[in-house]
Formats: sequence, structure tokens, C-alpha cells
Amino acid sequence: MQPINFVFDIDDTIVVHFDPKDWEENTKEIVELYGEKFLNKHTVWAVKYPHFVFPGIPTLWKWLYSQGHRIAMFSSAVKERNEELANNMVKLIFQEKAEEVRPQIKVFSRTDCFDTSRLKNYRDFQPVFFGNYKKVLAGVVVPPEELPWSFLIDDDRSYMALHEEYNLIKVVFYTSLTPLSSDSFRNFTYCFKAFYLAGLFQAIFEMIENDHITAVEAAKTIQVDNANMPFDHYFSYPTTEDYAFFEKGEKILKNIDPEAIMPPKIHQMINNHEYEK
Repeated sequence: MQPINFVFDIDDTIVVHFDPKDWEENTKEIVELYGEKFLNKHTVWAVKYPHFVFPGIPTLWKWLYSQGHRIAMFSSAVKERNEELANNMVKLIFQEKAEEVRPQIKVFSRTDCFDTSRLKNYRDFQPVFFGNYKKVLAGVVVPPEELPWSFLIDDDRSYMALHEEYNLIKVVFYTSLTPLSSDSFRNFTYCFKAFYLAGLFQAIFEMIENDHITAVEAAKTIQVDNANMPFDHYFSYPTTEDYAFFEKGEKILKNIDPEAIMPPKIHQMINNHEYEK
């Protein structure tokens, strides 16, 4: 398979950060579920703020990297924060291989975004989802010829660029870490999105091999075409709450790292079909 460019948004996609004074309160359920050691192993600092790396993300990155795929980061935050976070995340995830891996992970920041608000004809640059700032992949992150093999993984669909509508891999946005007290399957999808992504990526890999199509064509089929609804500004990505991807992804990641697991409550919700509510 041709290597795929996986371009990850940062905030609410691979990490969530809180003010240091609120850190203990906002991460207490993670500690209760996984333990203090787990929290420490999933915490990185940047510009004096602690960032929690979502469960499974480290293993997801290792899995993608081991298959020869490329990883990049693209956040509309300032370069200083993004670069420091990338340095510390790579150290946390790849440890003794960090010096080898870090130069291969490109980081893009606010100044790399395409600001449509500065243009008189800004509406001519809007795809189905409006947004002033766009994370353009072609010619910025990847050469144009690699666009069919490139994804932007983001919780905010407004960063989708024109002519790159099907390059977006959508993940769920939420605001808190509540893996124990949450009573909504959607809330779980925020915290445990790494498992969803692993399952979705594997489905994409399989479709590429079986149907002999590009990565973006496979993602379009799974995320958009199979939804059987108009792809317009009302469109929502139903796959983000597809329990089958979570279960498939957990099997993949747990095989690499036994700690890469979802809590029993999410399996209970799946078994009780509460994801359908």
C-alpha cells in the first residue's frame, strides 16, 4: 500500500489541555479509571500547560508509523506551543526512537492556515462547511500529487478546505473527560476516539486493497456515501458513533499495548445498544 499522510489536528483531537489549577479536577475520572501512573504517562507539557493525550493515541501513532505511514500535526494554535508539544509527545510515545522519529513529523500552525476572511471573494473559497481559517493540505502540508493519499483528522469540520472535502476524517468534539460518570455514548467517543480511528483506518486499508482505490476514495465511501444523506452544510458524520469501529480498533490497539483499552462501561453501552439513543 502507498504510504498515507495522516495530518492530525491537536486540541480535542489527540490531546485536551486545561489550566494547571483545574487539572486535578478535570482528570480525576481518568485517574479513578486508569490510575495516577496512567495519567502521568499520558500527560505532556507545552507553554506551561498540561495536555492529556487521549487513551490509545500513543498506540495509534506507533501502529501507523510501524506500517510506514507519515504523521503530521496541524493546529491553528501558535507555533511555539505546537512545536513544544510535538517534541514532548514524540518523546513520550516513541521514547528511545524519539530522535529518529521527530524530524519526520512536520508541524503546521496558525500562520500556515489559509485565512479566507482577508479576501473580498472569501465565499468562493468555502466548501460545504464554512470557516474563516482553512487547513489546506495540497501545496502546504503535502505535494498536490499526494492529496489522494492524505487525511486531515480534525474535530472541527470548518477547517476543511475547498477541493479537499473528502480528505477530512471527522472525530467528535466535546469538553470534558468523563469516562465514568458519562451517560452518553457520544461523550465516550470524544475521550476514546483513538479506538474509533484505528477501526476506521483499518476499514480504509482493507477497502484500498480490495477495491484498488485511493485512500480518499475509500474514506469518502465509508464516511459520506454510506451515510445516504446529502453532503451539504447540514451533513453530520454518522460513522463517528459507529460502535463497530470502536470494537475493531480496540482489538488492533490492545494487541500492541495491553493498556490500550476502553472502560467496561462503553462495552456495556454497546451491548445494550445505547449508542442508538
